[in-house]
Amino acid sequence: MNRRGHVWVTEEDTNALVELDATGKHIARYPLPLPAGPHGLRIGCDGHTVWWTGKANGTIGSFDPRTHGWTVHHPAPDSQPIYLARGPRCAMFFTELTGSRVGRVDANGVVREYATPTPDSRPIAIAAGRHGHMWFTEEAGAAYAELDPLTGRITEHRTDVEGAKLAGLAFDCFGNLWVQYNQPGLIDRVRPDLTTSRYTLPTTVPVGHRIISGPDGSMWFSGNWLSTSSAPSPPAAPPPHQCPEPTA
Repeated sequence: MNRRGHVWVTEEDTNALVELDATGKHIARYPLPLPAGPHGLRIGCDGHTVWWTGKANGTIGSFDPRTHGWTVHHPAPDSQPIYLARGPRCAMFFTELTGSRVGRVDANGVVREYATPTPDSRPIAIAAGRHGHMWFTEEAGAAYAELDPLTGRITEHRTDVEGAKLAGLAFDCFGNLWVQYNQPGLIDRVRPDLTTSRYTLPTTVPVGHRIISGPDGSMWFSGNWLSTSSAPSPPAAPPPHQCPEPTA
């Protein structure tokens, strides 16, 4: 959602960005200037610019709806960018699925890429978190990892689940990192001290790829929700920057 309260979505197969108002009403559709197959999407730090990953052609792009201007960046040819997250100093960070790298486009448009310690790790989701670090999942690396943008160092944290494939991740307002498994049906809550609580889903193979923090202190993910509150149902929305106390 941008500063005007509009919602933006990518149309990967039809190669376009679509703008909706807060009620879901269609405002406009913007075809990309090249066949990129837009997948991930984030709003830039100015609250207006729409950033997208060109999964089909290995690009990172941005669109300014005020000027209708497009900008395209080209990371390594084998990158296949998939997800985006806004990081420190207005930089946009992205994961490279087949390139096994995390990339950054800084505020000046300079692209830098960081290879994961594990080859063929298939990075998926990415989020800004603790200490200005960027955190991401490795689908084939069976790990979640953190990148220090200042040093370029990547630290991988392995899961103890055999055959695991990690997918989505997000932070809650307590600074806990929630890691969603593509397979099996698990979600981990990783506290700032890296101790972990594990939740087993009713379905063993959810193929989950999306998890976000909701305004009521719950974590919402593909197909269901998992509450961080001790209440049996989602509580009323708390004041800004506050959450209900999490259960153990």
